[in-house]
Amino acid sequence: MYFIIVAEDDPGDLFLLKEAIDAQKIPHEVSSVKNGPELLHLIEEVCTKANRPSPDLIVLDWTLPKSNAAEMLTEMRDSDLCKNTPILVMTSSAFSEVRILAFRSGATCFIQKPTDLDEYLKIGEIIQDLLKSGSHQELVCRYAENAK
Repeated sequence: MYFIIVAEDDPGDLFLLKEAIDAQKIPHEVSSVKNGPELLHLIEEVCTKANRPSPDLIVLDWTLPKSNAAEMLTEMRDSDLCKNTPILVMTSSAFSEVRILAFRSGATCFIQKPTDLDEYLKIGEIIQDLLKSGSHQELVCRYAENAK
């Protein structure tokens, strides 16, 4: 069973993400948080006090409240708990500067949030790919190349 942490403050986006994962029939457990401090606390709580390995995937909303996503990515990459965990960054922003900063800060994959339901559900395929690889390092080149 895969352990996925979703940092998303919009209930609608969280619902659609869960639906996208469910549509892929991925065996999973999802824990969700609504802001940056909650995310960092959950990672530390789960990975250290529960004697559990790091999450299999982190989905991070770029505009998460009470946080700077670039700083959070850097902090997670500097941590032994998440340095190799794939991190999928999602945002409504279409600015290429945001995408570039996300990859420079440690994102494995960057997706602009779709406005179409069918496109949103396709995110489940990307999540499945990220989970099956199990390593940030194996995937970052492929997804960063698509960001250019």
